[in-house]
Amino acid sequence: MVGEYGVNDFPAAGNDITLRWSEPQQNFVLVSAVDIPDNPPTNLPRTFLESPAQGSFESGIGLIRGWVCEANQVEVSIDGGPLRQTAYGTKRGDTVSVCGDDNNGFGLTFNWNAIGDGVHNLRALADGVEFASVNFAVTTLGVDFLAGVSVEQTLPAFPNDGETTTVRWSEPQQNFTIVSTTATGAKIATAAAITDLLNPYLVAALGANQSNNLGVQVIKGADGQPTQLTAVTWGDLEQNLFANLLLANNGLPMTYRDSVGFEVRFGNFTQTTVEINVFDNNGMLLSGPITLPINFELLFPLQQLAMGFQNPFQSAQVNVQSLKHVHMAAAARAPFSLDPLRLETLWAGGIATAEVLCALQPVMANGNTLV
Repeated sequence: MVGEYGVNDFPAAGNDITLRWSEPQQNFVLVSAVDIPDNPPTNLPRTFLESPAQGSFESGIGLIRGWVCEANQVEVSIDGGPLRQTAYGTKRGDTVSVCGDDNNGFGLTFNWNAIGDGVHNLRALADGVEFASVNFAVTTLGVDFLAGVSVEQTLPAFPNDGETTTVRWSEPQQNFTIVSTTATGAKIATAAAITDLLNPYLVAALGANQSNNLGVQVIKGADGQPTQLTAVTWGDLEQNLFANLLLANNGLPMTYRDSVGFEVRFGNFTQTTVEINVFDNNGMLLSGPITLPINFELLFPLQQLAMGFQNPFQSAQVNVQSLKHVHMAAAARAPFSLDPLRLETLWAGGIATAEVLCALQPVMANGNTLV
């Protein structure tokens, strides 16, 4: 990704700054017009300094970080100054293939404002042996710690054309941070349990943009408790669109239907494929059978929950064993009826629906309306 933007009248009227996307930081940093000298890389195997990188720009309070496979300590020196010891031995699962284990990360929080504007050098050493030396540039706002100011700005065409990202000054980080972006779409903001005996929904969620909603449908017994999971439904209130994913008794997708008349019937699931037949809104077969790739692991949690609703003992087990994606402590403290099982069902339903939509997209886009 590449993006550079100006912010006017910050930190005071008449002052202008420039922000640039930094891949190592996965954030925006302040930059200035300065040439950074090249520096030949140090060739020491099984080590890597990730940030700062050669030729990078740094600003605010950042993290000097990287990994070393074997060392007793990792230290850094800035501009030939004293050695500073980093925290070494943190978990880095991405280094297992190189190092054979994962306790190889190092890091040191550092306020770049303290060394001032301009080009600087950082050396990294493992047990006294240099494994990296990089030149980088620092851009400051004139003080070690800027307090009492605020600004928010929307950046156009980032990360892609037609998308926007909004950044805001963060005093604790002494830098700009991302507060929202249209690239990620809506996120679930509010979920509610449905306790009405006659209401076919178990749980429903309203999206953060107050337009998208997701619901899980069930059959309820005389006591109001769910006895069968029947469907996951999605709707867009602004566009008046909906899509229903009807479930078979075994909890697997049986039929997909949407508001534009598109219908797909599923069968012959394997771990990697599913067979579908496509119908129009009059029930006439348009095409099929078609075999599509699918990740069954993303359907499995919903299937397990569906089977659990039909077996109270199994349902109790699912409530405890399947909660990989819910903060159980928070759920246990919740003073309302939105229990962990409902939350897990909502999560599993959303994941399964997303996987089905991804699998169907090539067929839906080929001469059909894509919801």
